Amino acid sequence: MSGFVIRSSHIVDAVSPIEVVNPELDVAISGFAVDSREVDRHGMLFGAISLRESALKTETVWYKLPESKGGYYFNHHEFVESAIVRGARVILCETLPESILGDVQYIVVENVIIALGKVANYILQLANTLVVAVTGSSGKTTTVHMIYSVLRNHLSNVAKVYTYRPNPITMSLGILNAFNEIGYGGTMVLEMPTDHYGCISRLTSIAPPDIGVVLNVMEAHINVFRSIREIARAKLELVIGLKPNGIAVLNFDDDLVNLMQTHARNHKVVGFAYGAHDALVKAQFIERLPDSIRFELVYGAESVEVSLTMIGFSSVYNALAVAAVALSVGIPLQEVGNSLAVFEAMQGRMSWKRLNNGRIRIYDNSAKSNSTNLHHLIEAVKESKWTGRRILVLGDLDSDEHEQIGDAVWQNISHIFEYVVFVGLTAQKYSTCLLETTPFNPSNVLQADTQDEGAMLVIRLCDSTDEVVYMLATGKSSANIGKLIEAMQKHYD
Repeated sequence: MSGFVIRSSHIVDAVSPIEVVNPELDVAISGFAVDSREVDRHGMLFGAISLRESALKTETVWYKLPESKGGYYFNHHEFVESAIVRGARVILCETLPESILGDVQYIVVENVIIALGKVANYILQLANTLVVAVTGSSGKTTTVHMIYSVLRNHLSNVAKVYTYRPNPITMSLGILNAFNEIGYGGTMVLEMPTDHYGCISRLTSIAPPDIGVVLNVMEAHINVFRSIREIARAKLELVIGLKPNGIAVLNFDDDLVNLMQTHARNHKVVGFAYGAHDALVKAQFIERLPDSIRFELVYGAESVEVSLTMIGFSSVYNALAVAAVALSVGIPLQEVGNSLAVFEAMQGRMSWKRLNNGRIRIYDNSAKSNSTNLHHLIEAVKESKWTGRRILVLGDLDSDEHEQIGDAVWQNISHIFEYVVFVGLTAQKYSTCLLETTPFNPSNVLQADTQDEGAMLVIRLCDSTDEVVYMLATGKSSANIGKLIEAMQKHYD
C-alpha cells in the first residue's frame, strides 16, 4: 500500500476553519469518529456533530430524530472531554469547550456535518482515489461486495463502504476511515442508497464517482416516492453526479435505467443486459441449478463461462454489473470470469450453509430483507427448482412491509415450499396473509416468538425426513434469523 497519512493540516486545508487552536500541532490522524464511545485509539479526530431545531428540512430529513433538547436534536459537543480521554487529539467543533488542552488541536467550523463531507471530498482528490458508486432498488450491498472482491484480486488498495441508512455523516466517516486500508492511489467502492430526493446528489457531492452503477429501479421505498418513475428520478442523481469523464454502468434490460443514457451524453456508457442487444456486457446460455447458476459472459467478440455459487436471475445481473466495472478498469475478461467463479457471498447475504453432512442446505439471507428483496429471493428459488423438503423461514421485515409483499409473492411461496415457519413479532400477520391469500395447508404453517423456538421447529422438520432439505432463511437484520441458523449449526455439529 502506498503510504498516505491524513493529517490535521489536511483538515484545515479542506474546511477553511473559523479558528484553529494549537495550529502548530500537525497530528497524524489514526481514525475518525462522531461517537465518543468509538474513539478507541490515540490520535483520532472526534467530530462534535450537532443538529439544531432550526435546521432546514434538507438537513433534518436524513435522520430518525429524537425529541429536541435545549434547541438541538443532537449535540455531541458535550462528549468532547470524553473523546479526548479516550485518545482523540483533533476536535472538529462548532464551539470551543471551556477547557483547552495544549496537546489537542481544535478546529472550529460553522457546521461539523458539512465539514466532514468537505474533508472526505478533499482527501479523495488528494489521494487520487478511484471512486465506484452503486445504487439500485435491490442488490446494492451484494454488488458492492462482488465489485470489491473482484477488483481486489487484480488491483492493490481496494476498500468498500456500506451505508445502510444513507446520510452525509455515515458516508463521510466510512470514506475517511477506509484510508487506513487503501492509502494513496486506491479504489473505493461505495454503496449509495436513497430514500428521498437529493439524497444521492448529496452523497455524490461528497464522493463524485468515476464509475457509477445503476442496477435496477423497483418499488422499494414506494411508500416514500409516489411512483416508480419518481424512484427512477432519485436513482438518476448518481448518473448526474458522475465526474466529467465518468463512466455510467447501466442495466439496459431495465427500461427506466436504460433511459438514463439520455442524461449521460457527456459520459461513457457501458450497458449490461441479458435481453438488450445493444449492451456491451451480456449474458447468454443461462443454466439454473439448485445451488448455483451458470452462464456465458460476453464482452464484444469475447466470451467466458461463469459459474456463481448463488441462485436466481438477479444474481446474473449483479455479476454483469461487476464485470462491466472490472472491464472498465482494464481487467481482462478471462480474469473477470475466474474471479466471479471464486466469489464468496457475505454471511447472511445469499450465502450457503450446509449442515448434517450436506443434507440440509440453507440459503441464508438473514442480514437484511424487505418486500422487494423477498420477491427476488422467492423468484430465485422458483427458478432453481429445489427438490426434497423445502422450508421457508421468514422473520420480521421492515415496518408495514407485510402490507407490500403482494398476493403474487404469497402464491409463489405456497407453490414452492412445503413448510413455512414465521418468526417474530409479525408472525401472526404473515401467517394470516399467507392463509387468506393461498390454499396453503394450515398445519404446515408454523409460528415462533423467538429464534430458539423457530430453530427447534425447523430441526423437527429436518429430522422427520431422510430427504435433502432446502431452506430459505430471511428477515430484516434486527429479526436476527442468523441466531436461528446458529442454533441449528450447534445442533448438527
